[in-house]
Amino acid sequence: MAKRDEQQRKVELLQNMAVQRNEITRNRALVTEKIAETKDRYQQKLNVPKRIKDSVKGNPKKWFIISAVSGLVISKVIFGKKKHRVSNDQGVITSASRGMLATFAAFALKPMLKSLAINKVKDMIARKYMPQQQYYDPQLEYEEQSDMYTVE
Repeated sequence: MAKRDEQQRKVELLQNMAVQRNEITRNRALVTEKIAETKDRYQQKLNVPKRIKDSVKGNPKKWFIISAVSGLVISKVIFGKKKHRVSNDQGVITSASRGMLATFAAFALKPMLKSLAINKVKDMIARKYMPQQQYYDPQLEYEEQSDMYTVE
């Protein structure tokens, strides 16, 4: 009887150990998954170029305004104010005005042209390598079926 109790106790201990091992394995898998999710989240937060690209694609008007304002500010910083002002009654464009206009145009057009080029290349690749979808016209199918049943 003592042997039987001892054997039964060993079986219970082995079962408890198996349950605890399963719990440890499950908890380890959960912790590993949480670590991977946290790592991915931080990688996305730290990937600044990708976030900027997504922002430009998502809201191009905002970026156009930002680039225009920054172009104006930079052109003012580079060219500054002239100490001697000469009145320009004839409406002739001065070199400072040309520089400001060129800077404005460069800053304003760069994100827009880049976004346009990326979209055009994506469309071209999609058209070249993706199969064309067939247009389904139920009226055409009905006409084909009715032609099958007509007697000539």
